[in-house]
Amino acid sequence: MIKVLVWTFVIVVLYRFVTRFVMPIFKMTKAASAQMRKMQQQMQDMQQQADTQQRPSSSGSAKHIDGDYIEYEEVK
Repeated sequence: MIKVLVWTFVIVVLYRFVTRFVMPIFKMTKAASAQMRKMQQQMQDMQQQADTQQRPSSSGSAKHIDGDYIEYEEVK
């Protein structure tokens, strides 16, 4: 009889430990990794948008004018 009570107590303690400490930590790490993946995807999307916006201007559509030189005097 005492063996059954001891095993029941051990099982209850382990169950409470798992449900109160292990499961919330597991859920929190899962949510954090999902949030990190979402942020990485947003950064990649922003980088791709920036790359597509810069390409047309660097492909030659902007005119480069030679001779735009401004003289200056060095101040000592």
